[in-house]
Amino acid sequence: MSNNTLTLPQEIQDVLALKEEYRAKLEKLGSEAVGKVLAPFFEKFFEVKSVRWTQYTPYFNDGDSCEFSVHEATIGIPNDKLDLFGLKADDAEEYEQDDNDSETTYYSDYNLHRYEGRTKKYSTPRAEELHDALVQINSTFSQLEDVLQGAFGDHVVVTAFRDKIDVEEHSHD
Repeated sequence: MSNNTLTLPQEIQDVLALKEEYRAKLEKLGSEAVGKVLAPFFEKFFEVKSVRWTQYTPYFNDGDSCEFSVHEATIGIPNDKLDLFGLKADDAEEYEQDDNDSETTYYSDYNLHRYEGRTKKYSTPRAEELHDALVQINSTFSQLEDVLQGAFGDHVVVTAFRDKIDVEEHSHD
């Protein structure tokens, strides 16, 4: 009886080892870098508990190629600190509530303001600052999609806190 297993040349084994080393380094350094990117935000907005976003490759894109993307970040504010921004839990969309944490409400940049005619209005100057910072986070993340994918993976929801980053599987259409 013969062994049908193909033996890989040393060069291929070396390439595979380098790829794994690169993946592990990207995951570690990418996660640390994201923490550093968000540190000034958490320092300025001490009231904010977390920043959360989803990142994934869609399963279907109406015939177009399916490409990985990082979706809009939201910010988690403890319900007892909402009044500092002039917000109410009702201001957030239902999908932005966290089933595991009923004490925190998540807001997109859209939920941090309202329109009066064509003019954006904010409940407080602090809410306007928070909105602008979240817009900047989203802009930065859109430029870092490769880093975020390497650091956290595909089909995940990422929640960044001051001292750690949690990654969970994400189910989507």
